[in-house]
Amino acid sequence: MGTICSFSQQHHQYRQDLIASVELFAERAATAIDNYRLYQQQQQFNELLEAEMIKRTIELRAAQAKLIEQERLAAIGEFAAMIVHEICNPLTTVQLGLNHFSKLDLPASAQARLSLATNEAGRLANLLDEILLYSKPQVLQLAEIEINTFVQALLMLLQSMPQAQERRIVSVPWDSPIYILGDAAKLKKFSFI
Repeated sequence: MGTICSFSQQHHQYRQDLIASVELFAERAATAIDNYRLYQQQQQFNELLEAEMIKRTIELRAAQAKLIEQERLAAIGEFAAMIVHEICNPLTTVQLGLNHFSKLDLPASAQARLSLATNEAGRLANLLDEILLYSKPQVLQLAEIEINTFVQALLMLLQSMPQAQERRIVSVPWDSPIYILGDAAKLKKFSFI
């Protein structure tokens, strides 16, 4: 909506052709103004679109880099699992040999060295188990676990271990049952690593 004004000192009668020309000018001016506004809106839209495109390109590159890294880690995991399996076979043979020697009547110094070798072989086996755990995807078997009962069961297992024989382990249970959602088998396994 707009107005075109013409000022004159004298009273003036406008001819029909002049009025038609002014109307045509007004119509073209209005179209030009509308086109300019549309052009400005188009420019703003283009700038927003370009900014969004740059943002999406950055996100896409980040996602692509993350995917490449995940593929690399998966390949490393597969390679690690293969190496662990190759190490486990001779380690099992070594552990069987150490267990055989532990049944023999050996001097105290030999027993001490045998005990040290057995412990180190067990530590290596635990380390290999940990590597295997991280090299393959874990599927949790979630179930409701009552903490007091779970801790008592863990303590019974822990107290049966040779390292705990000379130690006193005390547990103070909660007054009321506390339930959590967890994978009891994995929690037990990680408790003894």
